[in-house]
Formats: sequence, C-alpha cells, structure tokens
Amino acid sequence: ASSFNAGGGGGYIGGQRGLECNESFCFPGDGVRYTRDQQLPAEGGSSYVNEDHMVVNGILTFTRGHTDDPQNGYASYEFRAPAYPYSFMQLDEDRTKCIEDYNAETNQGTNVQLNTCVDADKQRWVFYENRSILLAKDAGKCLDLDHSSLTNGTNIRLWDCNNSDAQRWVFDGTTRQIRSGINFTKCLDLRDGKTNTGANVQIWDCNGSGSQQWYIAGATTATLADTSNRIHFVKDPQKCLDLAKASPVNGGNIQLYHCHHAPSQYWHFDGNTIRYYADQSKCLDLSNSKIDNGTNIQLYDCNGTDAQRWVYDGLTRSFRSFVHGAKCIDVSGSSTEDNTNIQLWDCNETDAQQFIISN
Repeated sequence: ASSFNAGGGGGYIGGQRGLECNESFCFPGDGVRYTRDQQLPAEGGSSYVNEDHMVVNGILTFTRGHTDDPQNGYASYEFRAPAYPYSFMQLDEDRTKCIEDYNAETNQGTNVQLNTCVDADKQRWVFYENRSILLAKDAGKCLDLDHSSLTNGTNIRLWDCNNSDAQRWVFDGTTRQIRSGINFTKCLDLRDGKTNTGANVQIWDCNGSGSQQWYIAGATTATLADTSNRIHFVKDPQKCLDLAKASPVNGGNIQLYHCHHAPSQYWHFDGNTIRYYADQSKCLDLSNSKIDNGTNIQLYDCNGTDAQRWVYDGLTRSFRSFVHGAKCIDVSGSSTEDNTNIQLWDCNETDAQQFIISN
C-alpha cells in the first residue's frame, strides 16, 4: 500500500462557521466561535472519510482514511492494489501475441485486435466479478459484443460498461476458450484464423481451434486425462464429488465424500459434458433443468441438453451451468462433511463453489 494526502474538507464545529451571538440572536462572525463570556477558535472537525465510497471505477480502493490536522482539510489514506488485478489475454499457441484495444484508444466502439505483446495499458485487462472484462486504463470501458449479435463474425469492441450480457465473458479452464455470457457456445475468435499483427477479434461458434484458445496468467486450467478425472473441493482437497452408493441409476445423488479410488468419484470430460466414467451413458445433470437455488445435481441418462453441460470457470474455479451462466454447482452450506449434498446456487465466488480437476 502507498500513502497519499487529499482534501477531505474540515467542517466547523456544529456543522457551520463561527457565529457571533448576543442575548437574542446570532450572526456570521469572523472565524471564531463566541459564547456570551468568551471567544474560542473555530476549529474544524475531522476531515470526513467514508471508506464505503472510496472506490474508483469499482476497481481501485482506498483504506485507513484519517486526519491529523482537522483544520487543514486534508485526509491521509492508503492506496490498495485492485481487488481484481489486471492480466493480459495471450494467444495460447503463441504467447507473444496479445489482445489489445486499437491504437490505445478508449473511444466508444474502438476496435479490438491481436498484436505483439508489450508492457502497455492498451493490453491490460481486468476480469471483474460480474464477468465483464474491463480495459485497465479506462475501467469505464468493457469488452463488448457488438449489438449483442451472436452471428458468426460479429465484431468485438470497446463500449461503455453497462452490465449487459453482451459484456459478460467466461474463461473456460478446460478448453482455454473465452465464452460469451449470452451463449456459451460462442467464443472469442480470430478472423479467418489469422494470428498476424492486426488480426481482428470476433465472435464465432466455439470449435476448439487454436484461434480460440487463450492464456490468462493466474487462471486455473485443467489438463484433462483422456480417461478419468476427479473433482476435488478446494476448501478441503481430500473431499471429492461422489456418486452416492456408486449407483449409476437415473436420479442417483451427487454428494461430497472423502476422496478414494473407487469408480464413484471418477468422471470423463467430454467437451462440456461430464460423464460418469464407469458408465459413460450417464452424465452429471441439473434436475429438470431448473435454476432455482437448491436444485439438486444428479446422475441421469446423457441426452445432450444444456442441463448436462457445464463450463469450468478458470477465474473462479467454479462450474457454471449452460442453462444459466450465473448459476453454479455448490456444496450445500459449504460443509466438508461426508454425504453433504451437491446443488445449484447463484454463483458467488465463495469456497462452496470452488473445485479443482485432477486425476
């Protein structure tokens, strides 16, 4: 943290400047506070510091505001590192190439392109809690899908942040794609698959090609085994997602249980479908496709519906539902006890929703 000073505005005692009073009334005085028998200095109150509002563009924060001299109107405070530090979006197959805003501009509609990575603000991005991607040099501008159109080839641009789905993105930690919050089957893509300087960034059907795979430092990625993987609970990595009683029947319950090497804890990742490894005709399923908080996660016949498709968010380490991207797989009550139920809940970035995929 770094210390700075800034005016906080000292206030006069009682919230007003000094008044001169007589037996019947008071009137503005000369910077002193009068009583009927004496005059006192009109010392200002402490500079007002409200840390609830000491935030810049939702990213930069200030803490520990205080004042040492209440009359000079200045407050000291500490500048804290952003809660959401910036990162670069590098092409995974060639990490010398980065996504940037064209010509370091921040105008409405500024184009987004690929260029050689440099240590410059035009290539720094902040991955914010509402799934928006902000330009670090102007946190009021977000990565935006032009007119919310999902048509292949629609341009990606900068636009005023507005909290719309056109500005929500999820970094898929298993495929390394950046998926659109409007539709998880649409991904950031390089036009015509080109990786040259100035290559345009657009939206396209997710296809797993190198022109759709990105590297974000600090994100969690999973190198999936071709066969089976376990899903560990980050809060207690000795606990895993488990099929209760190892019974692969429709409606079989999914729970948390201490990790072991029996079939009930092994899963096969087939794209965004999570199959039960011992019987790959069965999939991890959102019961009746409901998105109410508390909806059960179960095993069911694989059917290709969105109720059985999940995105592993590499920035939050959570599994988001294709049915609704703001809903996540959740450990009930964040408990680490064996037999704790696995359910759907609003995505909230708590440890109840954080998992690691490994063998």
